[in-house]
Amino acid sequence: MNIFFSIVSLIIGVLIGCLYMKKILINRIVFWKQMSDKHLLLFELSNKWIEIHQKNKNISEYIRNMGYCQIGIYGLSYLGQRLFEELIDGGLEVVCGFDRRADSINIPGLSIISPDNIHKNIDVDIIIVTSIMQYEKIRNIISDRMNKRVKIISLESILYNI
Repeated sequence: MNIFFSIVSLIIGVLIGCLYMKKILINRIVFWKQMSDKHLLLFELSNKWIEIHQKNKNISEYIRNMGYCQIGIYGLSYLGQRLFEELIDGGLEVVCGFDRRADSINIPGLSIISPDNIHKNIDVDIIIVTSIMQYEKIRNIISDRMNKRVKIISLESILYNI
């Protein structure tokens, strides 16, 4: 009888362990799939940006032609930093940047604000969102906290409309 319970306990333990490992592996697979999708989108967006430059067009000219002067950038990772440089080089005024990691980012010449500190008195005409996976969520957060006159647009939308 003791051997029977030992064998049953062992089998149950192995099954529980397998189920737990399956859950961990599925979570890892989902995470890496999301990362893969994100980096594919980043590659495609970067490729589009290069294509635009090869046609002697740029984002600064597009923003200027839309009539916007004071710009905010939401998301200051790779794309956000390249966008900041392109806008500054194009003679536009980037008033501020917004990023969850505001305390750990240092971009000379740019005031960086945490999304928690977004308020109606920030004086920008347009905010360009560089995050490619969460644009709608970010747009809603900004809209709730800022003046409704502020245009909120994704970098992706700009690049595909130039």
